[in-house]
Amino acid sequence: KEIKFLCLSNCRYCSSLPPLGQLPSLKELTIEGMHGILQVGHEFYGHDISGSFPSLESLTFENMKGWVVWSNIGADGGAICLPRLKRLRLTDCPNLRGNLPVHVPSLVNLEITGCTLLRRVLPRVPSAHVLVLQQASWQCPHAELPQALVVTSVTKLSLVGLEGLEYLPTELVMLSSLSDFSISYCDNLRSLADVQLPPSLKSLDIRDCKALESLPDVLPPLHNLELSFCRRLICIPG
Repeated sequence: KEIKFLCLSNCRYCSSLPPLGQLPSLKELTIEGMHGILQVGHEFYGHDISGSFPSLESLTFENMKGWVVWSNIGADGGAICLPRLKRLRLTDCPNLRGNLPVHVPSLVNLEITGCTLLRRVLPRVPSAHVLVLQQASWQCPHAELPQALVVTSVTKLSLVGLEGLEYLPTELVMLSSLSDFSISYCDNLRSLADVQLPPSLKSLDIRDCKALESLPDVLPPLHNLELSFCRRLICIPG
C-alpha cells in the first residue's frame, strides 16, 4: 500500500490488470507492452471507485497493441474520477477507441501519440496547460471541434499528424492564455484565413502542412514565427 511508483512492462500474456486504483499512495503509474490487455475497466479501479487512485499524478499507457476499450464506468455504474491526475500520456495504442476519462479536474498535461482510432481525444480539462495531439484521429464533425479545444487555461497546444483536420475553429481566439501553438504534418489542413489567433500568442510554428494555402490576415504580435515545407502557401501577412 506504500507503493508510490509502479511500472508494469512487457507482461505480454497478461489479460487483465490488478486493482491498482486501491493503492492509496501511488503517484506515478506506467503500463507498457502488455499486448494481451483488451480492456481496462472496473477491475483496474477496484471495488471502491469513489476512492480509486486518490494520489495518482501521472498515468502512462504505452505500446498497448491489443487495447481496445477504456471503460471509465465502475461496476456500480458510477463515473470514474481521477482527482489529482496531472499528466496523462497515451502512446502507440493503435486499436484504442472511445472516450478518455471525463473527470480529471487537475490535468495540466495531455499527450496522445499514435492512437489512430481514438475519436474523441479531449476529456474535460479545465486546468490544462499543455495539450499535445499526435497521430490521433480527428474525424469529429467540424461543429464539435470548438467544444473540444476551448480550454482557456491552455498555454501550449501542439497538433501533429491529424489527417482529418481540414480547418481550425474560429473559437480558437477563446484560448486566452495560449502562448505557444504548433501545427505539423496535418496533411489536409487547407486554410487559416478565417481564424483569429488569440492576442496572447507569442510563438507560432507551422511545418509540413502540404495542403495549407493561407494564414490569418492579421497575426498577433508574435515573438517567434516559423513556417517550413508548406508548399502551397501563397502569401505571408505583414
